[in-house]
Amino acid sequence: MPLALDDLQRQNLISIAAQRHFSAPASQATGYSELDEALEGGWPETGVIEICSPQSIGELRLLLPALAGSLQRLYVFINPPARINGQALTAQEISLEHIVVLHLKGLQDQLWAAETCLANGACSNVLFWQSCSLEPHQCKRLKLASDKGNSRCFILRQRRQKTPMPIDLGLNLQPQSNGVKAHIHKRRLGFPSDHFAISMAALWPYLVHQDTQTLQGNYHSKEAL
Repeated sequence: MPLALDDLQRQNLISIAAQRHFSAPASQATGYSELDEALEGGWPETGVIEICSPQSIGELRLLLPALAGSLQRLYVFINPPARINGQALTAQEISLEHIVVLHLKGLQDQLWAAETCLANGACSNVLFWQSCSLEPHQCKRLKLASDKGNSRCFILRQRRQKTPMPIDLGLNLQPQSNGVKAHIHKRRLGFPSDHFAISMAALWPYLVHQDTQTLQGNYHSKEAL
């Protein structure tokens, strides 16, 4: 006779999800109320976050408020697709002395640099622009490195790759006149979201299109960074 359900539970052979208690990961406010609400707090303080979007729609502006809140440690930019605008970083009170920009050709060198920076404890955030598909074990190594160094890795790519990845958070972004439209496609201990709008008008009034008299004539422009 097969064992009864309660016997299996007593032997720890099965568990019931409703009886398990998970603690929400520590988070940091994003600087955008719509995104904080969708994430139920903000960006994960550690781990791997994938952001999929066309280039120069405001994806870096979306990260800047949180980056400005991670002071005293280094920010590493790996293979950014354009020059980093130091004036814009300074305007967000991000010291240029804390910025490291790396341009590396091979994927293995890029992954080694990202993993090393995440794990060594000297870096708070690694922004990693990537066009190649990563293997799950490569992403897992970045995750383990971020846990070790109490750091965070943002992978920025134009398209979501087909292979499921062990990331902590995944967002898709599309442009719209006053900011971006977002969709959470993967979230640790959470569900995907519906599409929602993120307004950048409060923080970046001259880089978005506003239908107001005070800002008439200011139109959506390319990413300032």
